[in-house]
Amino acid sequence: LSIIIPTLEEEGMLSGLFAALDRLASTTEVIVVDGRSGDRTLSIAAERVGHFRRGLVLESRPGRGTQLAAGADAATGDLFLFLHADSRPSPPMIDRLLALSAASRTEQRNHGVALFRLGFDDPHVILRLYALFARIESYWTSFGDQGVLVGADMYRHIGPIPAIPILEDVGFLTQARAVGTITKYPERITTSSRRFLVGGVIRTQLENGRILLRHRRGTDSAVIAEEYRSQ
Repeated sequence: LSIIIPTLEEEGMLSGLFAALDRLASTTEVIVVDGRSGDRTLSIAAERVGHFRRGLVLESRPGRGTQLAAGADAATGDLFLFLHADSRPSPPMIDRLLALSAASRTEQRNHGVALFRLGFDDPHVILRLYALFARIESYWTSFGDQGVLVGADMYRHIGPIPAIPILEDVGFLTQARAVGTITKYPERITTSSRRFLVGGVIRTQLENGRILLRHRRGTDSAVIAEEYRSQ
């Protein structure tokens, strides 16, 4: 198993993430791809990846799509998990990953695309509702914060994660639907609600919907990213 983690100014999140991944240490490769952080992200990552079977810290141009693609290029595992730095796999999710790590290389490499059940670290009712809808697999309800698991051969068949400035997860999952179905495993992954709480839960969700709609209509991702940053 290769776990690929893109980072940018994540010094406050990495220790918790690595603690959640601790049971995978003896069987797993962890690749952190940093987008030129100015805080202690790189030093924390360099120290923590050493506890895993194979650890690697790379630097890349900022942009989660670019970072994830670089991590996949460097990965040596038969099964990839693209994991956000502010996500926390639950113990049952770790059990699932351990079981998959024990499967044959052929099964691992041909594993289709799968996501996990979304949860948030804040009990806000709107976030709980959002997590409920995220159990449905669709363009509007499937994203990278649910953890993206895919076999190495299947990843290459689908095509790399797009090196675009925003919505790289949506782009990759759209490519995946063109060649097969996407599974949603029942094990929970908890993601940070910080962006929703800072921007306002309802306002942020409405903005997410607007961005998705513009992407669906074919608006260039660079234009969407610039608008997103300005707001």
